[in-house]
Amino acid sequence: MGIFTQLLKKKPKVRIRRQKTVTFHHLEDGSLVKTRLIPWLKVGKRMVWLGSIANARSSRQINDWLMRRKNRRTRRLDGNLTGKSGNKVQAIAIRALREWVDYIPAGDSVVFRCESAMPAKQFRVWKKWILRHDWDLNPDIDEDLKSFFFYKPVGIE
Repeated sequence: MGIFTQLLKKKPKVRIRRQKTVTFHHLEDGSLVKTRLIPWLKVGKRMVWLGSIANARSSRQINDWLMRRKNRRTRRLDGNLTGKSGNKVQAIAIRALREWVDYIPAGDSVVFRCESAMPAKQFRVWKKWILRHDWDLNPDIDEDLKSFFFYKPVGIE
């Protein structure tokens, strides 16, 4: 037994936690922005996470929209991109996306799909913003599906 044998012992395997994360942001006009990151697809040992964002007056309206319930609250939110908040919601979404990439384990990826009332408009705004300001996130952009994929390499911790 050498003096370095205790250093050669294997470390206990740490369990990677893959739990959803939800954050709320209250805006000045009384509206509510909810960002949600949930584990979506399992690919081998890795996970693809689904990021979503919603803006409404109440958490009940947001939850109905995220669960795709068939009611008036969902239909009203379907026809709305950012409400009366404008670009504040998009800025909150970009900040949340940066936090999500830091939150997920190495090797996993985050997908953000443009599912708003005007997905083409939302896709143009996000694409312009990400390529101009947040180019270091290195997204894979899918024009047909109007989706962004952000991959966290295994070597980064």
